[in-house]
Amino acid sequence: AVPLLLWLAFPKCSRGELQLKSQPESLRPIFIMHGVLSDAYAVRGLEDRLRQKYPGRLITRINAGLGEERSLVDCVSQVKDLIAYLKNATEGPAYSNGFHLIGHSQGALLLRGVISMWDEHKVHTFISLAGPQQGITGTAMGLIDWMCENMPKGLEWTCPLFRSFASNPELAIRGPQSYLLQQISGANYVKLMNMYDDYLSNSGFLCFLNNECSGTLDSPWHGRHIWDQGCTGSSCYNQNPRYQENFARLQKAAFLVSPDDGTIEPWQSGLFDFLDENGKVVDFMDSPLGRHGLVPLAKMGKRILRLAVPNVQHHEWQDGKGFENYSSLLDQ
Repeated sequence: AVPLLLWLAFPKCSRGELQLKSQPESLRPIFIMHGVLSDAYAVRGLEDRLRQKYPGRLITRINAGLGEERSLVDCVSQVKDLIAYLKNATEGPAYSNGFHLIGHSQGALLLRGVISMWDEHKVHTFISLAGPQQGITGTAMGLIDWMCENMPKGLEWTCPLFRSFASNPELAIRGPQSYLLQQISGANYVKLMNMYDDYLSNSGFLCFLNNECSGTLDSPWHGRHIWDQGCTGSSCYNQNPRYQENFARLQKAAFLVSPDDGTIEPWQSGLFDFLDENGKVVDFMDSPLGRHGLVPLAKMGKRILRLAVPNVQHHEWQDGKGFENYSSLLDQ
């Protein structure tokens, strides 16, 4: 399971960004990032909920050339594009006191990459809605069939690839073809703990972002095995403490997902939990990320919210469902 896993199907529609110009002085601006094979128009429902609660607030739905087909490009390239976009977009005085980021699905993972790679960022609060923060292991074939029936024009060629991924997610991290597949965004966050060494060796994004493997997202990834980096096993951990430091600059971060998500597998990845090599759900603190402090959730303490919200399907977060569970974090 890969980009398809976080695919959000919508009717073909016009794209756009919307900014509300009369910003209340006490409220920081908000950016909203959509998921894979989607665009800024998809999160208009969530924007409407924000507008109802915060009339006149400066709110931007990010498109920045990252909609639909562009969202299949590898995650590293997308993160770098987003950083460039946000640096330019936040130059004005309205952003001098910082801003908030809300990401849905793949967009939430990309925004965490932005925060981690952007030195001296001014992000105040980050909200991840059904974002696969620990990775994905698979998805239902029925979802793939439905996705392909609603595939945007020009992207039909991706359906055989998605069906192959759904049946064999290990293709993204094991074997010679993994290097090619890692050029596609969704393959960048495939993670199987019973193939952990393969993941560490061949992941083109997530293992770097999570400080699990040697190397950096700042340099081009050439598919080199981590053992070629001069370290083995846990000695490869935490090679980029700068990513931790940048993430810890946040004043607040919230990770929300629903047991009824129906798309992310495992859904617990949205909380930074995951599955062990036997398929058992493991809490963040018992995973390598928590045990070795690779992502600073424990260090951030009460600044972190992890919440499972019942009865929210994957696509419904972008429509504003579940808004009441995190909206108070934006009251500044």
